[in-house]
Amino acid sequence: EWDKYACKIYRKNFGEGELYEGDIRKISAESIPDHGLLTAGFPCQAFSIAGKRKGFNDTRGTLFFEICRIAEVKKPRLLLLENVKGLLNHKKGDTFR
Repeated sequence: EWDKYACKIYRKNFGEGELYEGDIRKISAESIPDHGLLTAGFPCQAFSIAGKRKGFNDTRGTLFFEICRIAEVKKPRLLLLENVKGLLNHKKGDTFR
């Protein structure tokens, strides 16, 4: 998480456990402990009907590929992603597929 306020709230709710602060693009997947469940969200503006819907042509949308990078290395049993409903029908569903 790069937002210092989100990190503060996380620590208040979950204690001082492992929390990676900073840009996900600068974190090596190998440095992340093994896990069975990877949960992640990525910016929705690139896919939202309230935005310009540029998808992966919007740099915010490309953070999805960072999640893929980590999942490829760590191979969690389950992957849970959160984003807007607009992701499902972006580019006639091709983006989601």
